[in-house]
Formats: sequence, C-alpha cells, structure tokens
Amino acid sequence: MLQRIQSLYLFIVLVLTAVMFFLPFADFYVTCSKFVFNFSGIINTQTNDLIIRILPIVILLSLIIFICILAIFSFKKRMFQIKLGKINIIFLLALIAIEIVSVFRIKDFFKGEDIRFLFPLILPVISIILILLANRAIKKDENLVRSVDRIR
Repeated sequence: MLQRIQSLYLFIVLVLTAVMFFLPFADFYVTCSKFVFNFSGIINTQTNDLIIRILPIVILLSLIIFICILAIFSFKKRMFQIKLGKINIIFLLALIAIEIVSVFRIKDFFKGEDIRFLFPLILPVISIILILLANRAIKKDENLVRSVDRIR
C-alpha cells in the first residue's frame, strides 16, 4: 500500500492538508491587536474571539483528507484512484479560490492593513502537484497491468 510511490504522494498530500488545520495562513496587526487567519476564520489572538468565520475552508479540508484516505486504501482500484485524485484537485482549486477571496475580504475589512502571508497558503498548490504526480504513477501502473494482460 504505502510502498507504491503514488500512495506515498497521496500520504504526503494527506499530511500537508492535516497541517493546514494547525498552522495559520496569515497574520496581521491592527491597532495593538494581533489577528490570525487560519482554517476557521479570522481570530483576535489577544481575546481569542472569532471575528469572521470561514466555514467552507473547514469543509473542504475535511473532504480532501477523507478523499486522500479513501484513495490510499483503494489501491486495487486504479481507475477509481485516478477519479478520486481529479476530485481532490477540484476541491484543492476551490480551497485556493476561497483563500484568495478571504485574503481580499480581510484587506477590505481591515482597510488595507499590512498582512503577512505564511507558508500554509501555498500547501494546496503543492498538494495539487503531488496529486498530479500520483495520478501519473497510477496511470503508468494501469498501463503496465494492461500490457501484461495482453501478453497472456
């Protein structure tokens, strides 16, 4: 299962997506208050109040993790794995779009304060690349199995 390179790619996507639940996407200061943009929304770190809730990010991250787990454990169904990878890419693109829209909402809400973007914002892009590599390896396995079936 995890000895195949595509399963390793999918496991790395799973880990990167899970990391997004724990790390902030951006942080910024507004008049002596520090705010953090993470998976649940914008939080004032001093009072721990949720200013803006962004629920679609939580839903998409959960779906991506679920589909990655499903794809890893359906290693005998290669075409199904490819379809799951394509679905995951669509969800990751939606996550990127929601992150971009949220960043612009943050800028508008706080009147263009200086925002420091952090590393987890690019994790969906890295995940898309890894899923594409996994799909390529799955396709290569499928072609190998079909060529062996033709020889018989």
